[in-house]
Amino acid sequence: MTPPFIVDAHLHTGYPNIFFSPEVDANSLFARMDQFGIQYAINLCSMRSILGNTIGEMKVAQGEFESSGGRLFYCAFYDPRRQEEDLAVLETTARWKGMKGIKIHPSFAKIPAEDKRYEPVWEFAAAHDLPIVAHTWSVSSYNPSQVLSTPDRFEPMVKKFPRVRFVLGHSAGRGDGRREAIRMAGEYANVFMDCSGDI
Repeated sequence: MTPPFIVDAHLHTGYPNIFFSPEVDANSLFARMDQFGIQYAINLCSMRSILGNTIGEMKVAQGEFESSGGRLFYCAFYDPRRQEEDLAVLETTARWKGMKGIKIHPSFAKIPAEDKRYEPVWEFAAAHDLPIVAHTWSVSSYNPSQVLSTPDRFEPMVKKFPRVRFVLGHSAGRGDGRREAIRMAGEYANVFMDCSGDI
């Protein structure tokens, strides 16, 4: 019997981390990949990149890609509050061999997903044939900023940029958000779901 082909499509490396994880370095990750038979993984960005994407952080990610023998791909991070800086990083790294997409996180930026300040990254993704992966979640009483990342908020950009492949990170988590993610993935050919989550 042949083993399953497994891709871990949603992980993060590095400190600082808002979640407890005893292993955040690439070497520990490679060992876990081997342990569980994971052929490839995608680092949606290091935790430091979320706080400020830099060429230095991207070089670390490229080094991890090379150390993994091409098994650990990675995304750049775009924060609309750092539009010029992050677009400059994207321009530099878009052709790097391990860089395969762009991560956005409206709940972290405290800027709603449909805000016009995200348009430049959608335009960049369309021009460079890169997917966008976004944190998505349901409306949450214990984490109010999640309302900025519900799937329906991304719909205007999904419609405006039909060539950009868009991944609903976490498939919007729970309840109504999950149902909305399923609706969008069924309705739009450029929308995909990632099943990572906390349930």
